[in-house]
Amino acid sequence: MNKIKSVILSLLIFLVPFSFFQIFFQNLVQINIVYVLAFGALLLVIISFLQSLITKKFVFQTSPLDIPVLLFLGAIFLSFFTSTTNKMQAFLDPNFGLLMIISLVILYFYFSHNTPGRPQGSPLQILSLAGFIISSFIIILSLEPTKGIGVIPLDLLFFIGFTFMYSLGSLVHSFSEKEDAPKVVQICILIIVSLALGISFIAFSKQGVLFPSFSLSFKAVFQIFKTLPNALLGFGIDNYSSVFNRVKDVGYNQTNLWQFPVSIDRSTLFHIATTTGLVGLASFLYLVISLIKKIKQNLSIILGSIYSLFIVIIFPPSLLVFFLVFLSASQTGKNNKEYVFNLSESFSFYSYVILIITASVLFGSVVRYLSSLYLADYFYSQSLVGIKENSFKKVYDNQQKAFSYNPYLEQYHLGFARIHFVLAQNIIEKAASGSAPLVFTKESKQMLIEAIQTAINENQIAISQNSKKADYWANLAQIYILIPKELQTPNETEVNSPQTTALTSLKKALELDPNNPAYYFQMGQILLSQKKTAEGFKSIKKAAELKPNWADAHYQLGMLYAQKNDMKNAVKELEITLQNIDPKINQKEYDAVKQTLDKIKSPPIQAPQNEY
Repeated sequence: MNKIKSVILSLLIFLVPFSFFQIFFQNLVQINIVYVLAFGALLLVIISFLQSLITKKFVFQTSPLDIPVLLFLGAIFLSFFTSTTNKMQAFLDPNFGLLMIISLVILYFYFSHNTPGRPQGSPLQILSLAGFIISSFIIILSLEPTKGIGVIPLDLLFFIGFTFMYSLGSLVHSFSEKEDAPKVVQICILIIVSLALGISFIAFSKQGVLFPSFSLSFKAVFQIFKTLPNALLGFGIDNYSSVFNRVKDVGYNQTNLWQFPVSIDRSTLFHIATTTGLVGLASFLYLVISLIKKIKQNLSIILGSIYSLFIVIIFPPSLLVFFLVFLSASQTGKNNKEYVFNLSESFSFYSYVILIITASVLFGSVVRYLSSLYLADYFYSQSLVGIKENSFKKVYDNQQKAFSYNPYLEQYHLGFARIHFVLAQNIIEKAASGSAPLVFTKESKQMLIEAIQTAINENQIAISQNSKKADYWANLAQIYILIPKELQTPNETEVNSPQTTALTSLKKALELDPNNPAYYFQMGQILLSQKKTAEGFKSIKKAAELKPNWADAHYQLGMLYAQKNDMKNAVKELEITLQNIDPKINQKEYDAVKQTLDKIKSPPIQAPQNEY
């Protein structure tokens, strides 16, 4: 059984970095690596339990960083049960979820203990081998003239950097040995990894990946001090976006990130503080300080650990970041204490039966539960494949299967709502015929009603699971805005109209995300359609103020000024519009705005009327 555990541990270490190397394994099985770690950790526990029954003794070891690791896990549990809104979403979060952390903690204990079940060779050596193989593939694929290496994920770049640091330390360490073979091997490894790191860095730089500023991270952290519970336990795992929306400013709105919800901090350390509070931050810092104190081994481990800590401070949280931290922590010391608990001879056959049945029920329940969660994740990922293939049936069927296995995840309901929103849009487009009223057949009208109602229901379910997400309310508003007049009842008043309901949803979104220019712009459009010109003008103006480089908002504002006969401000806004339209990309739009501006600047001269 020790050999089986050794193989499992080695495979888990080896597979983690390959999960981020999508260009080579994208056509193989689609498996979420979090579930691989979870099932692997569970399998190790089951094997250890069976081994204890066979040997009639439970062997337990303690290592130097056990207490800091367990304290950090405990802090996450506290935040999870007290501050988290949707516990299922937080449990499965791929960047800082409870399932991921539990799996890594279990693996930490197997990596750190001096048992026969440990992999042959250091876990960091196995990880370094994976890095060398991936680096070789990167170099080879970079020479491919048609495909190249494709998109380089940030985690893959992190991992190549980690391999470089570890290899550098190993090379320096090899010079202390008398034989030349280790030096030659380490030099070859370092050359390959260095080339791959350079290629990956250049490719990643060309992708133009942006991060929110550190100033916003500081502002988000300080939000926890507004109440004592949040200060101690944070806002909860997977609730970071609700905090970030409160602090983002005009400067952020002028970046290319402004339309995308931010679910993680740009710094792992700040993310931990914001989501788990001072308790989580203190426990993690205790782990980091203990790790620094216990690094007494060779230079390769020291450099690898320092690199991991650097990533924690500078870059966002992810599975790889925490994997490197826990793996580094497991290699800090070998002064383990062993405790052996022998089963007494009085432990009868009846006692064994009860123990085995209890363990079977517990392990079986966990396996069944994790399997359901994995199948839901698998079918949902297949629905995304259906979107790429433009197959509505594949999308619909797979999302329904995902619901059947896990109905508690917000993203599943939002995805189902969006699919029906697009379906409703397609039906409306087919019914459109110029400027005439929409013409629906009996079947198309019924399909449209069902699509819109399903979209509303699914979006409302997502809101009920976590009402702190501003974009959920904005999505609901979009659905109500889509409802055509032909579906509205004749006796429907403005108070209970879809547009008014959409306004209510947008106001709720603005309570959660007060500096979002898109929400103000949408509100302005609705208010203008309701002939509330003054209120609509204020909303459009607010949108332009919050995003000074948004051409659409300034154009709309300019036209409103023109309607008010305020030509000076109309010209000003249209000139700003032109400054924010690239004629190389949107030539037609640029020409249209310029033509409008020229007409306002030089209105046609009217001939004088004869007076009789």
